[in-house]
Amino acid sequence: MDDSVDLAWSHGRGRVHATAAMLRDLTVTAGGRRVRPLAQAAWDPGDPEVAGLPGHLRVLGGDFVCLPFGSASVAPDAPEDWRRVGTPAPVPPHGITADAPWRLTPDTAEDGTTAVTATLVPPPDHDIARVVRRVRPVPGRARIEFDLEVTARRPHRTSLGLHPILALPPVGSPAVARLDVAFSWGCVWPGRLHGEGRPAPAARFTSLDAVPAAAGGTVDLTRLPPPHPTEEVVQLIGARSPLRLRHADGTAVAVEWDDTLFDSLMLWLSDRGLPSAPWRGTYRGLGVEPVVSAFDFSASTSASDNPLSLDGARTSLALSPAAPLHTTHVIEVLV
Repeated sequence: MDDSVDLAWSHGRGRVHATAAMLRDLTVTAGGRRVRPLAQAAWDPGDPEVAGLPGHLRVLGGDFVCLPFGSASVAPDAPEDWRRVGTPAPVPPHGITADAPWRLTPDTAEDGTTAVTATLVPPPDHDIARVVRRVRPVPGRARIEFDLEVTARRPHRTSLGLHPILALPPVGSPAVARLDVAFSWGCVWPGRLHGEGRPAPAARFTSLDAVPAAAGGTVDLTRLPPPHPTEEVVQLIGARSPLRLRHADGTAVAVEWDDTLFDSLMLWLSDRGLPSAPWRGTYRGLGVEPVVSAFDFSASTSASDNPLSLDGARTSLALSPAAPLHTTHVIEVLV
């Protein structure tokens, strides 16, 4: 079983796993209500069926770091300008940070608040020398702050992503959640995905409630969940913090990030659209992922003159030992 450390504070509890430094099992109290704001896979991390999966999938929960960010290859049915820059899918998916075990160090304050510092030191042949991730609950609020520090071993270009996954209304519920985020323009993942994906592959748009549909017309991606099982990915360029997912009960989940570093937000809507094991058509979650990347393609595709970067999107970044990267993001439940 994966090692883990419990988070605890005035407004909630959660758990950080050593694998992928994954935050799971988060429950918070906001306005007198108990809320589970993050999606979580149905399987147990210790289930033998998932033993061969990449680390972040074994413990799939609500928040982790992807360095480099990428888990897919450009689809064979993608437009030619995407196929031209395509390379094989990254191994492991979403990089060593999403697969390897981290060293966890708890820190409990006098008021009982427990934070966790996770440290990862990759092998000597890796481009990254050290990654430190701090998960800090904020006393008196239903809020968790995440600090990330990346030290490169050698200069290189790569992609980077943060990977919160928000919970949607449960299957069978008539409730509808509303997604609210500002951005400049967006692009649909350039190819067909699993399930009955509604948006037109590679389509461009400027409003999330009017995304071009594969069947004609438009799709409203601000109303969630969709009526039928689906798997959908869009990238929002010039996305501006914060994002809010507003639930019918009056609560909202806010995600804040440094939009001067991450100028794109990838939305991964996975709603019962993955039929194979261990998903079995049951998983429902909304990835709201600040990225410096071209979708979830390889770091080399993201660093290339790809269709997004040619139109002004920042899809890769330079790391150097002389200048460690620091960034923060936040997940908070509001009423």
